[in-house]
Amino acid sequence: ECARLFRVMDGHLKTNEFLAGDYSIADIANWAWVRTHHWSGVPVDAFPHLQRWMAVIRARPAVQRGILKPPSSVNLDAPDHDEKAGKFAEEARKIQHGEAEARGIFGEASEDEAEALREEGIEIGHIPWVPPTDA
Repeated sequence: ECARLFRVMDGHLKTNEFLAGDYSIADIANWAWVRTHHWSGVPVDAFPHLQRWMAVIRARPAVQRGILKPPSSVNLDAPDHDEKAGKFAEEARKIQHGEAEARGIFGEASEDEAEALREEGIEIGHIPWVPPTDA
């Protein structure tokens, strides 16, 4: 799905500087997840217009300041060779492909699970998972 979305965005960005006319919340919201493309295992090498857009957004002073707030123990821009980012990405991919339980990264973790993750160098916060309602 990421590759398809990257292809759609790249096609749009071929003739547009930004996603919705001028720089807008559309760029901010999408750049936030596109910038971590290496975590999904989907390279952006085949998408030159997407790469240009990513660089333009990244170069904005407000974006550079925003990346640092709040400070994170995981570098979201780092490829998997960053040890903490790599461990986090590996767990996320397992979850994405149904190979493992969330182990607390995206849901509620037991104290034992949280401790095991800390021992692996992955810090998690307590963010309980709440199932969606039909209401």
